[in-house]
Amino acid sequence: MLTGILVMSCVLMAVLFTILASWMQDHALHRSARANLTAAACCVLSAAVVPFGAQALPATMLVLAALLGSAGFHAARLGRG
Repeated sequence: MLTGILVMSCVLMAVLFTILASWMQDHALHRSARANLTAAACCVLSAAVVPFGAQALPATMLVLAALLGSAGFHAARLGRG
């Protein structure tokens, strides 16, 4: 059950990062959009690894995804997106 919840949260985060990347791409924030797409890829990778029993790699990938997403927002806020 806990594995299913973790996989679903990874997939949900990937979808949200993809939606944010699409919005940023529409507003000509290309670097920020790439950062969010990379964060979405990290979430998908962690969702794919969780059912095989790995615990440390998915947690690391989710932290990396969060850092990439926040870096994308920071770049957009500074005007470098």
